[in-house]
Amino acid sequence: VALYGWQGRGREIVGFGQGAVDPSSHWAWAANLPSMEGGRVERIMGPEKTLREAATFWSVGTSPASSKATVKLATLTARLTGADQSAATFIISAEGNNAQASIAAFLADMGDPQRRLAAMMKQAKGR
Repeated sequence: VALYGWQGRGREIVGFGQGAVDPSSHWAWAANLPSMEGGRVERIMGPEKTLREAATFWSVGTSPASSKATVKLATLTARLTGADQSAATFIISAEGNNAQASIAAFLADMGDPQRRLAAMMKQAKGR
């Protein structure tokens, strides 16, 4: 989970070096997978060809976002209109043959990731 009180150059929720794959790590993007409701799923590859699936969920201000493009557009709109630029992201990953089932089971137990992001952001802002 990452919470941003505001976004600016070098402090953006979506951009190079942000997300499931850190460019300075031994992990690399391998493939886009079918999306989950409200989020993006991708396969990443690590050392010794270890495969993981990572589901990412975002919100900007109080609005959920389901893609990097939606995040960028919502952030740009917030900057231009002076609206709330706070943002949050939640990434869950699992490896193995049942990775998506593991992610889905975790999310079923946790509840709606967008609701959780909104609650965490509200708490972080002291509201």
